[in-house]
Amino acid sequence: MLHCHGAGKTTLLRDIIRNISNGNNFLGGLTVGVVDERGEISAMNKGEIQNDIGCRTDVLENVPKAIGMKMLIRSMAPQVIVADEIGNYEDVLAIREAMCSRNKRNIYSTWSKYKRIIFK
Repeated sequence: MLHCHGAGKTTLLRDIIRNISNGNNFLGGLTVGVVDERGEISAMNKGEIQNDIGCRTDVLENVPKAIGMKMLIRSMAPQVIVADEIGNYEDVLAIREAMCSRNKRNIYSTWSKYKRIIFK
C-alpha cells in the first residue's frame, strides 16, 4: 500500500500553478482558475491569497469543485483550470464539461490507493 500522507502533493500542485501563471523565459504566463474547495492551495484569509500561486491566478474557495469549475468556465474564462482531490461523480462530470469548453488546458488530480492520476 502506497502511503502518500505528508509527501508534499499540495505544495507541488501549488508550485505548478505558480509557474503556469507567472510564465518563464520561454513561455508567457497563462490565466489560471483554481477551485480550492477546502482552502489548502491558496490559504485565503479575508479574501487575500496567502500562498504565492502566481500573478494571473484567480481562486474560488469554499465552493464544491463541480460547481466551481462550471462557475470558472462561464464567468471567468481562464486558460487553465486546476482542481485538486477529485473524488466523486459530480466532479468527473464537471471535468467532462470543462474539457468540452473553450478551455483546453486543465489540471485535475486525485490520489488513489496505489497511484497518481492526472487528467489533462
